[in-house]
Amino acid sequence: MNTESNADSDVSLPTAEKPRRRWLTVLLGVLIFAGGFATGAGFTIIAAVHRLQYAIHHPEEAPARIAARLHRKLGLDETQQSEVEAIVAKHQAALAVIRREFQPKVMAQLEQIRDEISQVLTEPQREKWIQMFDDVRDRWLPPMPQADSKKPNV
Repeated sequence: MNTESNADSDVSLPTAEKPRRRWLTVLLGVLIFAGGFATGAGFTIIAAVHRLQYAIHHPEEAPARIAARLHRKLGLDETQQSEVEAIVAKHQAALAVIRREFQPKVMAQLEQIRDEISQVLTEPQREKWIQMFDDVRDRWLPPMPQADSKKPNV
């Protein structure tokens, strides 16, 4: 009988397979998807902000850009597109006059905000605050071009 028990021990019994970890696969899939979504959203926001800041800093390109967009969206012909561009350029000049009138008041208010907040900060905080404030202001509120200055056509 002793030899029979040794024979039985040599035969290996089938082992149960480990259960597949589907939850781990699903979790990794969701994490990869979320990471891709966050990356895509971040790049989209960066691109949109960059385009918006470019448009703010280059208002002279607005009439052509607006006319081209309306040409694509509305199917304007060349005559309509040139008329739309002329209309936008004319009104853009009037808007620039209004902006020149009110921008000093806006800038004065922004300076008051900067200075009043500076008064409640410590010196290191104040230096950092002023740098941050000036950077944001310069990025989003570029200085107005002078009324008489025009870019030469090169």
